[in-house]
Amino acid sequence: MVRVPHNKVTVSEPRKRADRGTYQMTVTMAGTVQRSSFQTLGEARVYRDRLRRSKADGEWFDDQTGQPESWAAHAGSKGPTVLSAAEALSAALMRDLSPNGAKSKLQRLAWAVVGLGPLPKGVTLADGYTTIHLHLRGDTLVGDQLNTVRRIAEVSPLIASVTADDCRTAVTVFATNGDGTKAKDITQRNRRQGLTHLLGYAVDERLITANPLPPIVRKGQKAGGREGTKGKAGRIGTKAQVAAVLVQAAQDAVGQPQWRADCVALLWLIYATGCRPSEALGLTAPDVGEHVIHFSTSYTEPGAAWTDGGGSRSAGPLKHRAEGTVRTVPVMIPAVVEDVQTRAKAGGRLYEVKHAQLDRVWREARTTVSGGLWGTRLARPYDLRHQWASLTLNAGISVVEVARRLGNSPAVVLTTYADVIVGDVDKWNGVIAAALDLDAP
Repeated sequence: MVRVPHNKVTVSEPRKRADRGTYQMTVTMAGTVQRSSFQTLGEARVYRDRLRRSKADGEWFDDQTGQPESWAAHAGSKGPTVLSAAEALSAALMRDLSPNGAKSKLQRLAWAVVGLGPLPKGVTLADGYTTIHLHLRGDTLVGDQLNTVRRIAEVSPLIASVTADDCRTAVTVFATNGDGTKAKDITQRNRRQGLTHLLGYAVDERLITANPLPPIVRKGQKAGGREGTKGKAGRIGTKAQVAAVLVQAAQDAVGQPQWRADCVALLWLIYATGCRPSEALGLTAPDVGEHVIHFSTSYTEPGAAWTDGGGSRSAGPLKHRAEGTVRTVPVMIPAVVEDVQTRAKAGGRLYEVKHAQLDRVWREARTTVSGGLWGTRLARPYDLRHQWASLTLNAGISVVEVARRLGNSPAVVLTTYADVIVGDVDKWNGVIAAALDLDAP
């Protein structure tokens, strides 16, 4: 073994290996080269940052392992077996970045660090947000920004040391904004979700055996479950409201660029099948059958900074489903069937539009029709999926069948939509009486 001083060590940027699909890190030490492979870009970047931190601290390196001598106790591994909250934050983001609202996801994860380890004196929450955003987006940090990120990492506790009591304390921190005002319920929930993602990463990587974040029942929340279905019920409108928005959107598209008409057709497909917008955007000609659609791809737009090929769009499996999973859904509106079959004959993707364009078409039509008086009802194209679930469940369709077409489990459908089902006592009394009648054939 030859000891190499820090100023003779060069740490490369992660590079994807096209032949294996993994990410490679190279460390050069006085002519000696050591390489390490990682399954994800996030893990490679975390490893890079650890090496560079050791280098900045003036540590000596081992030319046989390409690692600081202080890591000798962890031989055979890529550094210590525990990560600080800030490091796990980086890897969790790289692995699980929401395609929409990236800034929001960054803030949630930043709050997890803030909750588990208070920021150093003199560093405000705003500073923490800004620097973490820059750090995780891969931008170059200089001066005070770089120092702030390092200080955040220094005060963040080790993941392995986080207890249930620490998590409860973090949730208490999430209840208050940086200016001392009370945070909204949804804001608190989003911050807690960031903590869940961070700890979930640690469990997946076997840094801890179980997630220490305990179930916390807040006021108004059902024990053992999510916060009821108030959020979904508040987003569901009437069929007349849906029809009014779709008609207005079609009128707005007259004489306008083709993408507007494509967005209207896409909105109709979401309403007809209850699919997610990202699933509809992922459809191609082979996915169209005889009065059915085969959903197999979720088409997202995370941006060039988050895709392997450098493009702004990314295609992946259906949400929470394994690669190659296909969900077949019948289409029951003739006009929609005719439209998708016509589009399929042209080949390629059925809808060459962007999420932002779809949101714009829906928002403009809804604003015209509602006059700003609908509150949260039908606020997004995604709410057409909730509308489909509400209409089918209230029509008496089996929860199992609704769940199959939505791509959820029956338990999730019941948890999410139970409170939006309108009870018809007389109708169901008659059905139950007939079912229990022993004299009936």
